[in-house]
Amino acid sequence: MEESVKADFRDFLKRLEMPQDGQMISKGRRVAVKDLLSVAEMLRYSAENMSQATVGVVLTRIGGFIALKEIEAFKTSGEELVKSCLRSLSIKGWGVFIAAPNKDGGEVTLKNSAIAQEYAIKAMKVDYIAVGMITAIYEKAFNHRYLVREVECIANGDNVCKFVVKSL
Repeated sequence: MEESVKADFRDFLKRLEMPQDGQMISKGRRVAVKDLLSVAEMLRYSAENMSQATVGVVLTRIGGFIALKEIEAFKTSGEELVKSCLRSLSIKGWGVFIAAPNKDGGEVTLKNSAIAQEYAIKAMKVDYIAVGMITAIYEKAFNHRYLVREVECIANGDNVCKFVVKSL
């Protein structure tokens, strides 16, 4: 799957336009470029000034909103929607998502997480944004409620971030 994500990314770059106003446009949609240093600073500030529970809820919701926006581009459902959305998020720089989804749930692996690499601070050990993304995608794809729990995280020294998805 990683090779196909790389091929899709190369295709994405070919379709990229940069009008004179400095925006990046792909397939008529504006592309946001994440400044990871700014994101990391925001996470550090939030972790130091709010409880982890509060930050976790906020970041999970943000991840869900990002995924719901992504879902709008696809006219599929079920396993195909999960795979398409995760692939699209991979291409857009969130890391490489690998999943074999089904209605009962399954596992999702995230390699090279753009955010979790910056979570190696004392208060943040869960990739809440990815949890929100995965939850929203599964719930929309299968029209059902899911619980997503991260069981491995690179912020804890693991090689990848791994999420267990369970149907409720």
